[in-house]
Amino acid sequence: MRPQLSQFDNWSNSWNSPSPAEARDRLLDFLQDWRNIDGDWYSDAAKRFFPLIKERLQLPEVKDAFVNRLRRLHLTNHTIWHFETEARAETASAEQIVTIKRGIDAVNQQRNNCMEELDELIFEEQKITDEETVSLHSEPPGLMLDRISILSLKLYHYREMDKKSKTVELLAEQRNDLHEAYLRLIDDLEAGRKRFKIYRQFKTYNDPDINPVLKGERET
Repeated sequence: MRPQLSQFDNWSNSWNSPSPAEARDRLLDFLQDWRNIDGDWYSDAAKRFFPLIKERLQLPEVKDAFVNRLRRLHLTNHTIWHFETEARAETASAEQIVTIKRGIDAVNQQRNNCMEELDELIFEEQKITDEETVSLHSEPPGLMLDRISILSLKLYHYREMDKKSKTVELLAEQRNDLHEAYLRLIDDLEAGRKRFKIYRQFKTYNDPDINPVLKGERET
């Protein structure tokens, strides 16, 4: 429940090796393979994304449930980062942008699922004796871990441009502060000084049962 910042850095370094440009090319190849698998792009995404990208990046097994879901969360942010970068290329065609944006939507759904799964694991560690007397922490820890993940990616890419820039210093400070706040929250949750609730994301734009456009496509 207490990840080290070096874990995020090690994952970022590994997945972007030997260069961010080559990492982006790998993910774009992955996106095409993912898109070509039979099945609904949105409702089947969860079953297809992690097994396929794990194979593509040759990721080792992780037995610890918390670390496994944390790595998945960081992997979704890593993937979205490169998809967003490619979608903004002036040379990208309209068809390519549509495919990438749909990929971003599908991966973002997995990202939100990971945050909720992390919240569920941490929720089990709460020690609450009386909800009425324990302060409610409004930001779920899964969301804090997501912010740490994104800051870690920003740090990696800014360090690639200039390791000693003022931006790198500020990002490192922000990440350190957030990491310390997260660790304090875990201490408070385990000691019964604070509590939190699991807030569901309800991303309706990916749900064929709610989004009228997707619902119409499924019915035709």
